[in-house]
Order: sequence, then C-alpha cells, then structure tokens
Amino acid sequence: MPGNAVSPRAAVLAMVVAAACRRAEPHPDQRSGPAKSAGSETTPVSARSAPPPPAASTSAPAAEPGNTAQMPSYRISTLGTRRCPARPYERFGPGRSRLGVELLIEATGPRAIVVDAYYARLHDTDGRKYAPTFGGCEPDLRHARLLPGAKARGWVSFEWSDKATPAKLVYSPDLSGTGRVEPATLVFP
Repeated sequence: MPGNAVSPRAAVLAMVVAAACRRAEPHPDQRSGPAKSAGSETTPVSARSAPPPPAASTSAPAAEPGNTAQMPSYRISTLGTRRCPARPYERFGPGRSRLGVELLIEATGPRAIVVDAYYARLHDTDGRKYAPTFGGCEPDLRHARLLPGAKARGWVSFEWSDKATPAKLVYSPDLSGTGRVEPATLVFP
C-alpha cells in the first residue's frame, strides 16, 4: 500500500474496537444507583428483603403456596408457580413454554446441605418427568452450600407442555459429605 494508506483490515479492526468500547459504557439507566449483577444469587433470605413475586398468569398451574415437606436435614416449601417470559432469542416448540416453581429451602439438620435447581424434577399427571432448564424465571435458585439454619430462595424453571398438568415436584439434594440424598415430594393440588 502506498504511503500512509490504511489497509482494509486495519480499518475494520478499528471499527470493531470502537464499537466494543461503546458497548462497554453502562446504559444510562445503570449509571446511578446500586450495582446490578449479571445474574441472581442464592442468599440467605434473612439477609435481603425479597420482593413479592410477579403476579401469576391465569394460565399457569398453581402450586399451593406454603406446600411444605419436612425432611430430617431440610425443609422445602413452594411459594408459587408462573409462566416465565421468553427472552427475545428463545424459541420454544409449538405448545411449549417455560414454567417456574419458586422454592424456599432451609437446612434444618445438623449438617450442611447443597442446594441446586438441578436436584428438582417436575412430574405431570401423565407420568412424564421434566428436568430443570437453564434460564427462565428469576431470580433462579443457585447452587449453594447451606449451613444449618441457612435458607435459600429462588425459581426452578422447566420447559413444559402447555397442555400438561403438574402432579408433583421431587427434590433430591446432596447431603454434604454423606454421599446420601433425601428426596422430598411436594404434591400439586
């Protein structure tokens, strides 16, 4: 290339770097106020005031709020269910959506327990099982080790047939350091 001419590759690289720098600037709504995290986190319920969950869609099957199972090492309760909004990039098959179940889990035994959304399985009235899916209702139930007395709260989301009816949720956490699980069953009305 003659003299001071810029190569096409260098020009493209400069545009990409400039665009990346503009994207790195915070959105005007995020410049003031508390810092916002990229994801939700499981924290002790007593350490934060939980906002009320969004109103449930009338088409969402309802779990009895407060439906509770007491196990030797933990207590688990459903706080509600709702349809989770799809993000612009998510596509579900025909007749499918994402259903969220909000859970509250408390380590009530003498040992720590591990909490994780992937310990849950949702069963429908036809006997089909649904494993949790990534994403969905927020804040999601995050992986955490709960010491005795600690609590965790969050949503577990499932890709779900709109025609299915939930029958029960089975939660089988790892009992930290024992190699055992203690499955709890929460029955939907």
